[in-house]
Amino acid sequence: MNVQAVAVVIAAVLGVATLLACTCSFLYSWFIVRPLKLHPSGQRLPPGSVGWPLFGEMREFLQCFKNEKPDQFVKIREKRYGTGGLYTTSMFGVPSIMATTPDMLKFVLKRDDLFGPGWPSLSKIMGPAAVVSVTGELHKTLRRYLFDAIASPEGMVKALPRLDEAMRTNLKEWADQGNVNIRECTRKLTFHVIAANFLNLKPSPELQLMEKDYIGFMIGIRALPLYLPGTAHYTAVNCRRRLSARFQALINHRRSSKEYQGDFLQSLMDARDPDGLPLTDEQLKDNLVALMLAGYESSAYIMMWTLILLAKHPQCLSKLREEHVHIKRRIGESQLTLEDTRDMIYTQMVIDETLRLVNVAPMLFRTVLQDVDFNGYRIPKGWRVMPWLRAPHMDPQYFPQPEKFNPERWNDKNVKSEAFRPFGGGARTCVGNAFARLQVSVFLHHVSVGYKWALLNPDAKIDHLPHPKPVDGGPMFFSALA
Repeated sequence: MNVQAVAVVIAAVLGVATLLACTCSFLYSWFIVRPLKLHPSGQRLPPGSVGWPLFGEMREFLQCFKNEKPDQFVKIREKRYGTGGLYTTSMFGVPSIMATTPDMLKFVLKRDDLFGPGWPSLSKIMGPAAVVSVTGELHKTLRRYLFDAIASPEGMVKALPRLDEAMRTNLKEWADQGNVNIRECTRKLTFHVIAANFLNLKPSPELQLMEKDYIGFMIGIRALPLYLPGTAHYTAVNCRRRLSARFQALINHRRSSKEYQGDFLQSLMDARDPDGLPLTDEQLKDNLVALMLAGYESSAYIMMWTLILLAKHPQCLSKLREEHVHIKRRIGESQLTLEDTRDMIYTQMVIDETLRLVNVAPMLFRTVLQDVDFNGYRIPKGWRVMPWLRAPHMDPQYFPQPEKFNPERWNDKNVKSEAFRPFGGGARTCVGNAFARLQVSVFLHHVSVGYKWALLNPDAKIDHLPHPKPVDGGPMFFSALA
């Protein structure tokens, strides 16, 4: 076959593929979307578009994030359809409704009876027995076990010695290196903290393999759910499978050795329901996978960004350092207590402002459990709702000059708390958020009283997918204070 004939065949194939795609899009819109817009009750879908079949509006979504303008995805819809706060779209392979205003977010996140867990392929990624995958009484029971283990005052007091030791050790290593990649350093530090508190594991080659699997898992957690070799989703599913096998081995070892470990896994193994029954192995493994990911992901990014933002705003660093020097004078070389962390008022303002500005988790997914009529619109059963958490965070109506790092804004009593939801909301608020705050508070104490740092590339571009980070990893000069 000559070159001209090959070109004709390729053109024909592309033409047929395009025709099929257009036909599928038309049929989908005519038979599924159009009837909803013309529902006899008068209720309509929120304004918007489902885009192309399967891919939906992912191209525009990815383009906005890759161009370092993630907020444009919402602003474009506000310009096209108004500022009602609900928009029809299709993301990650499923038709969805975006919720972007505080009132819309509150409605979706508070109504666990109408909106259940909903990340595409969530149970395959996180596991069907994880707290993020289950509903009803089982969800409440698992949340209580997890809260008691990591978020209760008793759980956090138990965690403090390991936290304190990890911060002191890792920060000294950073200073000995001099020049560090802060993304890699905070990632390593956080994983060691999580492994120590959750599994009582110390640094080892086995722990390095586990961390590598968590990195692959994290990259694919919000990817398009295509289980094909080479895709991020495929990698995430297989990383999760290996993590689950490692956790099963740990559980088996503990049962056979009968050695008591005062860590998160031990707390879960000791937990009993009202009938005296323990958690199953699947519940133990799935919740370890999910909660270690949540703690690893959020804390590492918050630590990284507080250092970057404080380096760019020395006046804020000065105020933070003043607060911690005062605490240091009071406690000397003693370990921080939970009461000490409650005195870190400005520290919490820095953490809140970092969470607001950086938006580690820009959006969530919920599954619509039944047809919902709200504000004149129909939200169809089986669709997804996407609470777009970063939208109000970056809205000047709620946070004046939203692109400015300003911890002092949290002194304003008029800040609308419902516009600030970095950890979600309602019954599915991240159960590890208090533990994450504790980690960052202890970190900021030690780093502010003992060290100084400077960005080597302060104008580095930001990669917003799957989470915001400097493309060069944030190289820094890091040293001990004289």
